[in-house]
Amino acid sequence: YDDGNLVHTYADAGDYDIHITGACEYFDLSSNTQIQELKEMLSARHLKTVKFQSCSNLSNIDASWKNISKVTDVSYMFYNCPITNIPDNLFNNCSGITDFLFTFAGSNITSIPTDLFKYNTLASSFKNTFYNTDITAIPIDLFRYNTLVNTFEDTFKICYSLSSVPSGLFDYNTEVNTFNNVLSNTDITEIPSGLFDNNTLVTDFGQAFYNCTSLTEIPSGLFDENTLVTDFDLVFYSCTSLTEIPSGLFNKNTIATSFNQAFQFCNLLTEIPSGLFDENTLATSLYSVFANTSITTIPDNLFDNNTLVTNFGQIFYSTDITSIPVDLFRYNTAITALSSSFGSCTSLTSIPTDIFKYNTAITSGFTSVFKYCISLKEVPVDIFRYNTAITTFAESFQGCTSLAKVPAETFDYNTAANNFSNTFNGCTSLAGTVLGTNELQYNMAALSPTTTTDAFTNTTGLIDYDLIPAAWGGPGLAALTNYMEFLVEINSEVGYDYTLPINNIANANMDVVVDWGDASGTDHITDYTDTAAIHHYAGASTFTIKITGQMKWLDFTGDTDLKTIGTANRDIGLETLKFYGCTNLTTVLANGLGKQRSLTSYHQLFTGCTSLNNIVDDMFGSYDVTSFYRTFDGCNALPSIPAGLFDNSPEAFDLYGLFQACTNITTIPVDLFKYNTKVITFKTAFSNSGITTIPVDLFKYNTAVTNFYGVFSYSDITAIPVDLFRYNTAAASFSTVFMNCTSLVTIPTDLFRYNTIATSFGYAFYGCDLLTSIPTDLFRYNTIANDFIAAFNGSGLTTIPTDLILYNTLAEYLSNMFKNCNSITTAVTGVNDFIGQAETNATNETITLTKSGCFDGCTSISDYASISTGAGDWRTV
Repeated sequence: YDDGNLVHTYADAGDYDIHITGACEYFDLSSNTQIQELKEMLSARHLKTVKFQSCSNLSNIDASWKNISKVTDVSYMFYNCPITNIPDNLFNNCSGITDFLFTFAGSNITSIPTDLFKYNTLASSFKNTFYNTDITAIPIDLFRYNTLVNTFEDTFKICYSLSSVPSGLFDYNTEVNTFNNVLSNTDITEIPSGLFDNNTLVTDFGQAFYNCTSLTEIPSGLFDENTLVTDFDLVFYSCTSLTEIPSGLFNKNTIATSFNQAFQFCNLLTEIPSGLFDENTLATSLYSVFANTSITTIPDNLFDNNTLVTNFGQIFYSTDITSIPVDLFRYNTAITALSSSFGSCTSLTSIPTDIFKYNTAITSGFTSVFKYCISLKEVPVDIFRYNTAITTFAESFQGCTSLAKVPAETFDYNTAANNFSNTFNGCTSLAGTVLGTNELQYNMAALSPTTTTDAFTNTTGLIDYDLIPAAWGGPGLAALTNYMEFLVEINSEVGYDYTLPINNIANANMDVVVDWGDASGTDHITDYTDTAAIHHYAGASTFTIKITGQMKWLDFTGDTDLKTIGTANRDIGLETLKFYGCTNLTTVLANGLGKQRSLTSYHQLFTGCTSLNNIVDDMFGSYDVTSFYRTFDGCNALPSIPAGLFDNSPEAFDLYGLFQACTNITTIPVDLFKYNTKVITFKTAFSNSGITTIPVDLFKYNTAVTNFYGVFSYSDITAIPVDLFRYNTAAASFSTVFMNCTSLVTIPTDLFRYNTIATSFGYAFYGCDLLTSIPTDLFRYNTIANDFIAAFNGSGLTTIPTDLILYNTLAEYLSNMFKNCNSITTAVTGVNDFIGQAETNATNETITLTKSGCFDGCTSISDYASISTGAGDWRTV
């Protein structure tokens, strides 16, 4: 083996055929860059080991290669060789081979001979055998005779051209214990049903289908026979075409302990089957299982049976969930890690109270738990009340740009907490103050944490942001620089005394510096009765008044000098602000009013501002505001409504008269009220406006609404969306809802179908003179409705549907219902006609009908003369 003749020197460059005869047991040409081809072989009966590993120019093996029956070691035999073919009988009669580790890995083969391993019955390992090759298919019986195989780890890993797997491929490999990475990074589009049914000893499916980006479906019951599996880590990781998880997928895998990243980056997944992990009671880690998917909802009770899980880190990271079930972690008392569990859930709007109540074992695994949840509005009281062992809240709410409300006592019970680095960094909507006694930062500092770097960096919505110490991420200034500007126009040429409207006891602790904008200097005002609030302007001009500091009350009601609500750098602490009747106010600038996040109400804020013609979508930034009562009532110069105007007002419940008499507004933005889920009244919200169309699903998210009284009355709408009120099942009043909509020509079938507790439809379509017909069964489902007074008075109806009020057995108030509908021809006095139905219902329910003038002026009715007449009767004249 060390014979000097093993080295041969060629005199000239060229290609040479080397012929070897005789007997040799070990032949290793690994990393030889000169060998190009394995030519004819007659026999190599003495060879036990032969290797061509990393022969980077070896591209062909002659078909005669066989008769190497004594070879027992073929590990790495052709690893990283650019061979394109495998001789059909290469391993015939090689009965001693047990391990095919990396045998063809990294080669350029595109196909596998059908009976390649037929005679290798002692083979126990096919680990990485075809790793990173160009094969396009697998012979159906490739492993039929290899009944002792215990591992298929990485066997076809990174075979990017492999698009299918034959059914029954592993049927005879009953001793296999691992399929780790077996088909990862392949191009398979489906998994044959029952592929692993005979592999009952398998314990590991980790990464089995990792990054199979063309896989569209998982067969039901895929793992049902693999009851010994403990590891499903990354099993379907980054299967980006997968759209569904079968129900009960893991039901038979009752001893499985780990599902880490099982479906991470399966970005087309939108649902989790209920009970997916119900039978996996021994599971200990579910790290990142659904991270980076498109999951929108989390099933209730999803983890109820997984009481041993310690790690839920990143479990729903970067998903599309909008909410979290109340008791999601109720039974997971062993949790020690929840870091980034809901991080980057950009659609998440709320957190349940007591979500972590039972997870008292958490210590350090709590970083970034809600980081970058940009739609999150509020932190519940006592969210961490029971997690007394937590040591770090680093980055917990970092980048939650919509977070407006955090209770001062949030961390009061977390006495072990020593790290608040970046906790609220970038929470630009956080409102109020945090430095005062028993306020948020004050209470956090009382815990004596060792790390507070950037805890409040860029929390610029806070009133006292300037004063936050640098060690906590604030500017650390000695005084506030908060300001807000207002532009006034003085028209007097001879001088004018302008009064800043601060005179209210609410300003008892005010501290502001006022720059009057006329180069006269500034006034420092700390007393709301201070005469310095009266400023003399020498002549006519426009002036920008800049208020710097902190105050609570400012009421410009009736101020005709005010022209523009200017910019602000942050909240100056205003709780009351009003511009009622400021008839010369024209403009609200961006980055101004919306910074005033301490406001408690927008009640009649701009009522009667008849010149207001420019508003912005960021003008309402106060999270806690509940009332928009007549906010823009009478703003008849306002040309449009900005999209997203109310997105930051989730607590609003009163929108009475919101855009009433805004005659210049013709359209409503889609999803205008999407985030106002607590609204209970839209009474006259668009009454007397110039609205011509109503967006589909305008009220879809406002399921708590009870009152639609006059919402579109006197508007210019021509049609009503089919399901406008479909989701408003709590609505009781539709009185005057479309009253005097003189351009309305039709009513959708089933408009009120889902409003089953509605009681009032009085004046609903009064004066709709282009309306010629009523849909059959319009009120079919409103069985407790009792008020139909003047419902169609003065409309253009030509007929009344049969059985219009047959199901409205409580209909009591019918006065003037069809008054002056002089085109109606339908008979009404027959036994089964309108009057007969109404009177029968009244008798059956023992109610007294109020019917005065119901058909007054309906002179075209075929039996008009037969309608009973008299004071308080169906006809009064």
